[in-house]
Amino acid sequence: MKKLIIATLLLAFGLLLSWLLYFQPRGYDLASIRDRIVSVVSGRGGKSVRSQSMPPSQYQQRQQQQQWQNQQQGQQQNQQPGQAGEAPQATEITTSGVLEGLDESGVNSVWVTYSLDGELRTSEVFVTIPSGFNDSEDSYPLFFAFHGTSKVGGGAARSTAKSHNSENFITIAPIGGTSEDGTVSSWSANLTGEDDVLFMQTLWDAIKDDSRIDHDRVYAWGSSVGSSFVSNRLVVEADYLRGVMCCSSTAHEGLDISGAPVPTNIINVHGENDPMIPIDGGPTSFEPHDVQMAEEDAVAMWADHNGCSSDPVTTETDDYTEISYSCDNGAVVKLYRLNDTGHNSEMQLSEITGMTTGRFMLQEFANAA
Repeated sequence: MKKLIIATLLLAFGLLLSWLLYFQPRGYDLASIRDRIVSVVSGRGGKSVRSQSMPPSQYQQRQQQQQWQNQQQGQQQNQQPGQAGEAPQATEITTSGVLEGLDESGVNSVWVTYSLDGELRTSEVFVTIPSGFNDSEDSYPLFFAFHGTSKVGGGAARSTAKSHNSENFITIAPIGGTSEDGTVSSWSANLTGEDDVLFMQTLWDAIKDDSRIDHDRVYAWGSSVGSSFVSNRLVVEADYLRGVMCCSSTAHEGLDISGAPVPTNIINVHGENDPMIPIDGGPTSFEPHDVQMAEEDAVAMWADHNGCSSDPVTTETDDYTEISYSCDNGAVVKLYRLNDTGHNSEMQLSEITGMTTGRFMLQEFANAA
C-alpha cells in the first residue's frame, strides 16, 4: 500500500511537470499557471474566472470554450465583492459611486456604463483599494491595469487586481471587450470594435473628483495587447495619465504621437526572446499581424517628443539592459530589455526587482515631471 501511494505521488508530480513544460514554451501567462495550480491543489475547480491565456494563433482556430457566463437570475443582489456576475441594465451613464463602499481586503467588482454611438453599454472593472481607504482623508496613487488577450477576460482582470491587493494605492483593472470573431477578450488597439478610450474617459470622469485620488500619480500599465492599447491609443489620447509602462508590446509602425501630452513619462519592458511580439520590430505572430516598431526606435520617438537628449545611457546587468534618456523637462523615458525572457516580461520584471508592477512604477516615476 505504501509503495502504491509513493508511485501515485511520483506519477502526479511527473504529470504536473510535463504540464508546465508544455504550457510555458507556448506563451501561457505564468501567473495564470500558478493560479491554476493553486486552484487544483486547493480543490477550487469548476467554473473559474481565472485567466487562461493561450497563444493567439490558437484563438483563431478554436471556439471559445469557456464564456463569461451570466449567473442565475438574482445572483447580482447576493454577489460578494470581487465575484463575476450578471451585468445590470444600462439605464444611465455612470457618474459617481465607483469607489464607494468597497471591500478594503478583497477584489471588488464594479459596473461602469458608457455610451458608444448613442448605445448604452455596461462593462465590469475590478478594483482594489488600500486599507483604511473608505474613511481616509488622504490621497492615493491610482493605477489602471490592462490585461493581455485572454479567453476569459474577467479572470485576467481580476488576477491583475488581486496581485496588488495589499498595496497602498488604488488599482482598477477593466475587462477588455470581445474580439470581432467572438473568441477572446481584448482591446481596441487591434482586436475589437470597442472604443476603449471613450470607456476609460467615462470611467475617469466618474472618479476624478474623488479627493482620495492623487491626480499627480495617475498611471497605467498593460501587458501584451493590453500594452498595445496603452502605447498606441491611451497614452496618446488621454490627458489624465502621468506615466505609463508597456510590457511585451510596443508602438505600431507609423504611430502619430504629436497630440500626446508633453511631457509623457513612459517605460517599455520587453523580453529579448519574445516569440509573439518581436522586440526589434516586425509583424506580430498573431492576426491581424500589426507591424511593430523596434523597441529602441519607439523609446527614441518618445524621447524626441519630450525634447530629451538624442544619446541614451545604456546600463547592462545580468538580467536586463536599461536604456534611458536625459530630459530637461524631467520626463522619464526608458526601455528595459530583459534577458532570457519571452512574452512574460511583466512577471519577469517583478521577479527581478522583487516588486509588484505598481510599486516598481511608483519608484521609477517618483521624480518624474
